[in-house]
Amino acid sequence: MIVVSLALSCVLAGCDEPPPARDTDLYASCYDGRGLCIMPELIAAEQRTLLEADRCRSPLLCAPRTLVRGQGASSCVSLGEAEGRCVLAQLPLVASQGERLPRSLCAQDERCVPCFDPLSGENTGACNLPGDPGPKQAPRVFGRCCGDAGRCLPRAAVPADQRAQLGREACHEDELCVPQFVLDKSAPPSCESVAGSEGRCLPSCLPAIGQQSERLPRGGCATEQLCAPCFDPLSGEPTGSCALPGDPGPRRAASPFATCCGGGGRCLPLDQIPAEQRDDLAQHECGASQLCAPQLLIDGRAPKSCRSLSGVEGRCLSSCLPSVQQQVDRLPRATCGEAERCVPCYDPFTGVPTDACSLPGDAGPAEPAHTFARCCSGAGSCVPPELVAESQRDSLAAESCKSAQLCVPRQLLESAAPASCASLGGFEGRCLPECLPLIASQSERLPRASCATSQRCAPCYDPFSGEPTGACSLPGDPGPSAPRAGFKTCCEGAAHCVPEELVPDAQRTLLATQGCGGDQLCVPDQLTSGAAPVRCDSVGGAEGRCVSECVPQIAAQSNQLPRSSCGAAERCAPCYDPFSGEPTGSCELPGDPGPERPALLFPTCCEAHGRCVPPELVPEDKRSMLAAESCKEDALCLPSALIPPATGLPACTGPSGARGACVPGCLLSASQTLITTQSTCPSWARCVPCNVLGTPSGVCD
Repeated sequence: MIVVSLALSCVLAGCDEPPPARDTDLYASCYDGRGLCIMPELIAAEQRTLLEADRCRSPLLCAPRTLVRGQGASSCVSLGEAEGRCVLAQLPLVASQGERLPRSLCAQDERCVPCFDPLSGENTGACNLPGDPGPKQAPRVFGRCCGDAGRCLPRAAVPADQRAQLGREACHEDELCVPQFVLDKSAPPSCESVAGSEGRCLPSCLPAIGQQSERLPRGGCATEQLCAPCFDPLSGEPTGSCALPGDPGPRRAASPFATCCGGGGRCLPLDQIPAEQRDDLAQHECGASQLCAPQLLIDGRAPKSCRSLSGVEGRCLSSCLPSVQQQVDRLPRATCGEAERCVPCYDPFTGVPTDACSLPGDAGPAEPAHTFARCCSGAGSCVPPELVAESQRDSLAAESCKSAQLCVPRQLLESAAPASCASLGGFEGRCLPECLPLIASQSERLPRASCATSQRCAPCYDPFSGEPTGACSLPGDPGPSAPRAGFKTCCEGAAHCVPEELVPDAQRTLLATQGCGGDQLCVPDQLTSGAAPVRCDSVGGAEGRCVSECVPQIAAQSNQLPRSSCGAAERCAPCYDPFSGEPTGSCELPGDPGPERPALLFPTCCEAHGRCVPPELVPEDKRSMLAAESCKEDALCLPSALIPPATGLPACTGPSGARGACVPGCLLSASQTLITTQSTCPSWARCVPCNVLGTPSGVCD
């Protein structure tokens, strides 16, 4: 603001009336009768520029009557309560200050001009006009602000349309801090602003500049100044920074930030993003040293309310945000926009605030936290199936959850990599919860290793097939660090060498090493697959199961057990021993529901000293010595002494001391009876010589 000197001299001092006119226009009225048209030479040279010429005929100038007559101006209270004088408002340099000068006690067409310039403290001349005794008060100068780059002006002295753009800074309550360049009407210096765009050096005491102090660069500007861009880097619209008085305007065109995330965000340089927000954003298709910021965050608008998971309170947030993108398949869209998802105010698993409802402008959640019920011994949550990835649903169970809900371990929900561990055979694995059905079904097989309670160590690769199990490819897991590894094969590739401690106690006695290491057993793949053996018809039509010939007991009876409907390397083993009726274990393998029919026993014969068995179960060299006796069809009566685990017929001494074996008498023909004696045999048996007429009888083998 500039307050000019108004010291006008009346060359007719002491005269009440002006001198006679030299023509008809001299001393003509102007300023609506408040002034007179006077010859320029009647006015001091330094004062002529203060008067208006356009209102009089050239070369006359319009001077206020009070000045021409030497009448002192009325006293008044001017800017900052300073002493002043009432001066005609129509004077050019008074009129140019518009609303800055108060009217105070002056007439309607006058303004109160201060005796001293409130900026410089210099005499304005308003209180030194002819007839005025001069100022009575000392100069009052506006206080400094904005680091001496501005002045504290009374609010009334600032144009109404500029007040909202100014702040108080260090000024009094009824004052505003006006930058010096505004008062001087000089253009601010050019500088390099956001992302290298053209800008102007503006003081940070301007509220609009101070509010962006963390985002605007200094760009070579002076202390207490920041470089404000000519154009808004988001919209490309002019900011007004390069359109201030005296500024020729921008030299370069607008270059707004590129859009990203399908137009839902803008690529902002890192220095334009608060440090605490950078981890919440992603680069997307933006350039180096840029992040994609959703428009909602840029605008500072409160997000729209919505109903999120299971109907809980939430907010519509852009799927450009990594935390939202990671859950885009799980979070509902609800009433949100196309590129938004409804994020709950509280994590429905933990009850912890998600910050979705605490963004700038948001009043906060209106409802309390609601969490899913716990399951898996507290290590999981009951989740509606639609919130679980379709590829994971089959691997989960309802456990203790309500119907139509799945028990999801928190480990999967948090996408945290499981802990590494040493699994079957010492191979690499991961600690997974036992409430996962696939883990629970193998809980007795899988070691706990270094895992926590209610967890088991699942191998990265199936140690039998070498195929990935998926245990080491869960979200957040970098994958296996060791190459594929597994148990070596045995039994011509139909079985694997398994450490003995991994074989159930009930199965160890049935297996052998068969080329494996000393601490390993050759386990048929049939036993490790977990699949129930195939049903078949065994000896005598008894119910049985197809069991691998890799099992020693099956291999030992391969000539006696039928193949039935079994595979090439399998035999149909009966569910019950047909001699004793005891379970054989063939129908009690993993995955088998057990026998459907009762035990089928071979009938007794020879007064219960034998069993009627199919001929194929009798060694071929013994068949000729046996009789059908009371057995049906083609069955042969096999002495109990020849039925496993018996070791054979009891030895005896025949006629003339010949060696023999005790054979039940009911199995001997009349001719055979003639060559036998009772000897040392039981009463129901006869001692048959090992050789008859030099030919082996077969009873001693």
